[in-house]
Amino acid sequence: MQGLLILMLLLIEVAVLSRLDNKRFGTWVTPFNALAFPYTAVVLLAYFIGPVLDFVPLYMPSVLIWIVGLFLVWAAGALLGWGILDLRGTPSSRDVSPIATLYDSEAVRLATILAWIAMPVMLYGLFSLVTAAGGWAQFGTEDFREEYSHGVHAHAEVLATLLSILLIGTYRRGQRWSLFVIGSLVLCIIASRSKGHIMEVIAGGLLFRVMRGTLRISVQKVAFLACGTYIVFNFAYVLGILAISPENVLNSDTYVNLARHYFYYLCAGPLALGEAIKLGVMDVGGDWTAIFAPFINLHRALLHSGSIVEAGSAHGKGMITGLVSNNEVGVNVYTFFGTPYL
Repeated sequence: MQGLLILMLLLIEVAVLSRLDNKRFGTWVTPFNALAFPYTAVVLLAYFIGPVLDFVPLYMPSVLIWIVGLFLVWAAGALLGWGILDLRGTPSSRDVSPIATLYDSEAVRLATILAWIAMPVMLYGLFSLVTAAGGWAQFGTEDFREEYSHGVHAHAEVLATLLSILLIGTYRRGQRWSLFVIGSLVLCIIASRSKGHIMEVIAGGLLFRVMRGTLRISVQKVAFLACGTYIVFNFAYVLGILAISPENVLNSDTYVNLARHYFYYLCAGPLALGEAIKLGVMDVGGDWTAIFAPFINLHRALLHSGSIVEAGSAHGKGMITGLVSNNEVGVNVYTFFGTPYL
């Protein structure tokens, strides 16, 4: 009963505050909604579908952290948007102005040039690491992915992520060259097997289009996006399977396990946070400075003023959220509000 009451409180908060945002700003794309809608959808999946898939039950008191956090985000948006900045609610137009079109063409031209600089660097890093590791059989391993996340090619991948978002956001029907560049960038990003980066590209590019008014949100498009993330997520694993054990690519059990793993990955944050709160765990694998590591490390590297803050929250410190043996690996993500709370 307590769990249902907390769930209802979350649903009421999201429904009321998102409607207030929409009436004020004339759009559903607000910072509050960008956090509230995906989190609520994942919580509903974890609460109702998670036990069917042999995940640990969602510890509902952990949702209270998000209820408070979401209200603070909404209140900050209301203070800035309703008060200080006085943003008026004007629905987005689907027509892009001639000036915006001019800026688009210049941005696309620059992004295309940078893309053709970044892609060879990424491919060189990929092939050189494969060679150093002893062949493509190592491509699907976690060690290879860890090695790929360092070096010039890793920085090129971050740049490629940003360029892909911009090119998707400014793409217009019939621009075949831009479509080819986008596809090439996405393939290079997928080759890194970093699922988070490709998800960022999809979400960021579509959000770019929605905010510009060139894409309208509908139930069908949201469903299509969900299917798209599922396909892309699994494609990253299929690449690894092709390298390690190609005979399993045609095995139906492979795709059953991938489907379950997709939901395991999707529900990981709320479930891991819930387990940490339930068990009273506060040491999640790193010092609090790890939250601000990019800024601290940049400062220290430029000024040579101290040691680099290492990444925290190793899998050994993670929470067990799966109840079957092949998924009993520590989950080291605790959601946007959960990590600072812990």
